[in-house]
This record gives sequence, structure tokens and C-alpha cells, in this order.
Amino acid sequence: MSDKWVFLTGHQSQLSEIWEKYYISTWITTNNNQNTFDINHAAPIYIIDQNQNIKLLHTEPIVAKEIVHDIKLLINK
Repeated sequence: MSDKWVFLTGHQSQLSEIWEKYYISTWITTNNNQNTFDINHAAPIYIIDQNQNIKLLHTEPIVAKEIVHDIKLLINK
């Protein structure tokens, strides 16, 4: 997919700042046979209103029932 996606790259210290500010959880998988590693991440889910204001933020673990509940509360306001 590297020819279809845009990746944010940099040193781990640089990326860690961004991960923290956007509530992105990460984990590193090391492949000892090839002397390589992958940085994996789970992205938070932002619930944004019609005025583009962030109303809710869901992070790991993502629970669909909680998201549905929160969206219903926002709709019924």
C-alpha cells in the first residue's frame, strides 16, 4: 500500500510528540530474523459536530456501543 498511502515519517522522538498530542497508541514489532521493526498504531475516533468542533474522543479500547451511545446523546441535544 505504500504507493497508495501517505505516511508520516521521522525519528521516534519526533513521532512520539505527535502520537501523544493526538492520543494515538503505538506498539513496536521487531523482526529479529530480518533485523527490522514495524511501528503499529491504533488511531482514536473523534466525534465532530456540524461546526467542526471536537465533541468527543474515543481511544483504545474502542467500544462500539459506547460510541453509538455518545452519538445518540449528541443528536438528541
